[in-house]
Amino acid sequence: MGILANNLDFMEINMKMKFTTGLLVLAFALGSTAVAATGTSHQEKERSSATVTVAGCLHNGTTTDVFLLTAKDGKGWDVSSKTVDISKHVGHTVSLTGTPVTTASTDGSAASATTRLDVSDLKMVSESCSQ
Repeated sequence: MGILANNLDFMEINMKMKFTTGLLVLAFALGSTAVAATGTSHQEKERSSATVTVAGCLHNGTTTDVFLLTAKDGKGWDVSSKTVDISKHVGHTVSLTGTPVTTASTDGSAASATTRLDVSDLKMVSESCSQ
């Protein structure tokens, strides 16, 4: 009976090891999926893949390559472009098309986050601003 008892103990230990290994693999797979999903949603908050068109009055901004567009709805957009010369249209009413990018605030609050528009196209509506 000693050999049979030893064999049963070995089988029990073997089953416990397989069960524990299976649980560890499952936990790792679920954890990896959660981390991947979190990374994707964070990126989506920063940069949208959809383009938007915003019309309004273009003003000088805080630096030489960032301008302020005051939209007709009153919302202010920081605008910049690597492909379009925006500086020639300061003081004009323009229609800008581009990709919105939300910049995180320094204090972490959503209220102080700013929205910047990476401009891909500019159309002048008027040589002056009516605002």
